[in-house]
Amino acid sequence: MPQFGLRDNLIKCELLKKEELYTFLENHSFFLGTYNVNGQAPKESLRPWLSCTPEPPDMYCVGFQELDLSKEAFFFNDTPKEQEWTKAVSEALHPDAKYALVKLARLVGIMLIFFVKKEHAEFISDVEAESVGTGIMGRMVRTVFQTLLMSVVSDHRHQLVA
Repeated sequence: MPQFGLRDNLIKCELLKKEELYTFLENHSFFLGTYNVNGQAPKESLRPWLSCTPEPPDMYCVGFQELDLSKEAFFFNDTPKEQEWTKAVSEALHPDAKYALVKLARLVGIMLIFFVKKEHAEFISDVEAESVGTGIMGRMVRTVFQTLLMSVVSDHRHQLVA
């Protein structure tokens, strides 16, 4: 653990005194959800699930497991179910807000979709998607929102971790 000298402590003290001049606090809401679709196509609207709150969330992170169980999806990393579920999610987002797709990341049967309210889209930067050694397989999306570094991981253990 580094030791700070008198000079560092004085600087820290002065910065804390003027913190309101260079910081601001905002509350943001996130919808984090995960769904094991067992290789099925969407059969009903996701709106009761994705729009379950009176106020629209600022961001959605929705993870899917077992998106496509076919061998073609595994070997060719291509599936029509990606578009079907992406459409189902986008149509079910909260009706009181407009959203922009930030990132869609898929690895075989694991998919992670990240939406943000359009008014916040300009504050999203450095979006990356990676495969992560979680469970059988997993997907991670990392991004910066204003000054907040966020990472979201969806894996086959049916969890969404932020």
